[in-house]
Amino acid sequence: MILFSTCKRIGTGLSFVIFPLVFVFAFSLHPGLLHPRLLGPEELIARAHGARWLELGHALVTLNTALLIVAAIHLMKVLARGPGAWAGLVGATLAVLGALALAAD
Repeated sequence: MILFSTCKRIGTGLSFVIFPLVFVFAFSLHPGLLHPRLLGPEELIARAHGARWLELGHALVTLNTALLIVAAIHLMKVLARGPGAWAGLVGATLAVLGALALAAD
C-alpha cells in the first residue's frame, strides 16, 4: 500500500512537471509559429503534408492529455477535503472533457 501511494504521488508530481514542458515543445514544432496568419483549407493541407515534426507534435499533445487528466483528478481530490468539493468535481469534469476534446482534435 505504501509503494502504491508513493508511486501515485510521484506520478502526479511528474504529471504537473512534464505536461507543460511537452505542451510547449509540441506547440513550438508548428511551422510559422512566430508569424501567425489565417490559412485556407488548401494551405493547411499543404503545410501538414509530409511535415514529420508537426505530426510528432500532434502525437505528443494527444499522449499528453493523459497527464492533464491525472493533474485534474489530483486537484479534484485536493478540493474534496473542504467546502469547495463541488467546484473540484465540476472543474475536474470540465478538464477531463476538455482533455478528451483536445485528444480528438
